[in-house]
Amino acid sequence: LNCKVDLVFSLETDRQGIVNVMKERKAEIAAHLEVQKGAIKMMEDERHQISKELAQQKKFSDKMRAKYETLCNGEKESGGESSRVLFLIAAAQRREELKREGDR
Repeated sequence: LNCKVDLVFSLETDRQGIVNVMKERKAEIAAHLEVQKGAIKMMEDERHQISKELAQQKKFSDKMRAKYETLCNGEKESGGESSRVLFLIAAAQRREELKREGDR
């Protein structure tokens, strides 16, 4: 009888130890999950910031391309110094137009 009581007590102690280990492991997993969620959030924020910067660079590139095309078209069309003034006026108008488009 004592043998069986010792066996039951031993098994109950082992079971309690396993339950405690499982609780600790679940807590470790939960902590690790929170760290991973924080890392994902930081990466998403960084991706969003880079996306915004890319959009700004594209906008700037388009603006510079339009400016260059305006300059090239103006030089092709203009033959002399008097048309240079007209070209500058057209470039300023184009710049204002692009600025108004960018403000929208």
